[in-house]
Amino acid sequence: MLGNLGVQICRTTTSQLPAQDLNQTYIIQKHVGQGKYGQVFKAQNKLNKQIVALKKIKQEKEANGFPRTAMREIHLLSSIKHENIVSFQEVVVQSKNTYLVLEYMDTDLHNLLQRRIVFNLDQVRCLMYQILDALSYLHSRNVYHRDLKPNNILYNDKGQVKICDFGMANEYSKKRPQTKRILVPQYRAPEIYLGGQYDCSVDVWSAGILFLELIVKQSPFMLAKSESQCFSKIIDLCGTPMEDVNSLPHYHDYINGPKERTLRKYLHANSNAMPQLIDLIDRMLTLNPAKRITAKEALKHQYFQTRIFVMMPRIEQDGQPPKDPPIQKKVKQEQKPLLQGIKINKCM
Repeated sequence: MLGNLGVQICRTTTSQLPAQDLNQTYIIQKHVGQGKYGQVFKAQNKLNKQIVALKKIKQEKEANGFPRTAMREIHLLSSIKHENIVSFQEVVVQSKNTYLVLEYMDTDLHNLLQRRIVFNLDQVRCLMYQILDALSYLHSRNVYHRDLKPNNILYNDKGQVKICDFGMANEYSKKRPQTKRILVPQYRAPEIYLGGQYDCSVDVWSAGILFLELIVKQSPFMLAKSESQCFSKIIDLCGTPMEDVNSLPHYHDYINGPKERTLRKYLHANSNAMPQLIDLIDRMLTLNPAKRITAKEALKHQYFQTRIFVMMPRIEQDGQPPKDPPIQKKVKQEQKPLLQGIKINKCM
């Protein structure tokens, strides 16, 4: 449990953080991304020439102290170590700006999907095993990520993925008040929509949606333009939640009547997925969080028992998605064996 590790989530100021001067240690090479909580730059360590990612922390709304989300991210990343979670190195400052020094990865899954990179079923299995392995590790330490989406799943040229951006992550506690405005609507679990209490199973739901997208090659939420439309699509695929949810605050805002669950039919019609894969996605997208498969259980599912050698797509270094990629254009995939960065027995 995280609380036993001496990690205390608290408000602090930048002067209380042990930080080095950025200009003395790093050379910023270029801007590579921007998220809700700050910009990300590619940089090089002047001493050992290591390439790192610098995450610039937004501070304009926290005039009296360091942002709580950034402080939480520092404490969490400092206390966890897993091959599929981005590693934290240190904090550096430049003038009034504060940066987190993180492990550098070539790109993220959102970038790859925008570039029309297509993963075959064996490659998807390898990717999802890594993601679920990281979630199982986090959940075993009572931590939920709460912002799992393709943008926050980094990918490198070895075919390895790492979960990043822990600004919304926290230690789960039934006694701690929970924010209900988490996750983009497409990856938000139904219990959050309905205003109920939630736990680590919300990460499994998000991973299940990603799983589904990788299998059917496009998001079933592609045309949804609002939260209500996203929830309607959940109902279309997963049916109407009927168990102990009609008393939740937003039940009548989203649910008008019963609908049949059609998820398995949808997967059969839109993919060549094997029955074991369809069963696992079905369990990950179970409406009742108490009955939803856990990340640890998912790793032991029959779907992951078949192990073959996997050739993962090789990406161009620092490749960026085109501003408006044409639908008909296919990105050529160069294949490279998955040899390092992942335990071979996971994908063989």
